[in-house]
Formats: sequence, structure tokens, C-alpha cells
Amino acid sequence: MITKTIEVEASLFDKLEVLIAAEQPVEGMGENDMVFLQSATFSNSIEMDIKIVNSMESPWTEGVLLEHGCEVGCTDVGESLAGEYIVEFEGTEYCTIVRKGDA
Repeated sequence: MITKTIEVEASLFDKLEVLIAAEQPVEGMGENDMVFLQSATFSNSIEMDIKIVNSMESPWTEGVLLEHGCEVGCTDVGESLAGEYIVEFEGTEYCTIVRKGDA
């Protein structure tokens, strides 16, 4: 398994977790609008985008694995920004850990 870590600035992290926990759409945003996007870069032209996406019910999280900018896999939809996002591609597991940064 190849692992990278993303630290999200503490105040932004807290705001994003509140948006997800509210279980309602983000005001002023349309369905499938990107609320948050940050990438972890692995070697060999692989990166993983960590996203929070707005929906009509509640924002959701997802990790999307890309090779040369093209999607090659994704995680199941989640309900928290923090945690591990793991996608297997060509026999290798790619893991991005998202955590709250220091204040």
C-alpha cells in the first residue's frame, strides 16, 4: 500500500465537517457542485482527488484515483472528510489519509 496524508487547515476542516453533518444541501450551490477538492500526488503519474460534493440531500465525500488525469477508480461515497480513502489499481492499493491540521 502506498500512503499519502492531506492535512486540512483546522478552521476549514471544522467548517467542512459541519456542512457534511448538517444533512442538507449547501446553500447557494447546485447539485454535484464541488464544495472542496484537494489532491494527493503519488509517484508514477497517479494522484487521488479528495472531494466533498453537494447533493440535494447532504454533501458527501469521495476519493477519486487518477492516472494521467483520467479516473481509474474511486471509493464508496462517505459522510466524513476525515479518514482513509483507499483505491486499488493494477494490484496496488493507494491510500490517502485526511486529517485535521494544527490550529
